[in-house]
Amino acid sequence: MRYRRKLHVWFEGVAGSRAPVCVSSTRKEPGPSVTVFIEREWRAARTLFLLHRLGLEVVIAASIHREPIDAALAALGSRKERYAITEVPLVGIKA
Repeated sequence: MRYRRKLHVWFEGVAGSRAPVCVSSTRKEPGPSVTVFIEREWRAARTLFLLHRLGLEVVIAASIHREPIDAALAALGSRKERYAITEVPLVGIKA
């Protein structure tokens, strides 16, 4: 089962080549907050898979499993070259 959750994603890099490096449920540093549908058991996971726009601070989807993110990327069709999947650690999360 999936539900809406607000997450804070930390990005690093210079303009045009920024990429997500970790995710938290609390805001500790500047960075975008994203609301995504995610599995209820996300707190027990150590990492999340993020589908994001290359070079920008835009997250399209998140999951503790790679398969739904692969499916979302494939659904983008010819635009999928503009997006990437990155596995990032969860920080400051209490299970």
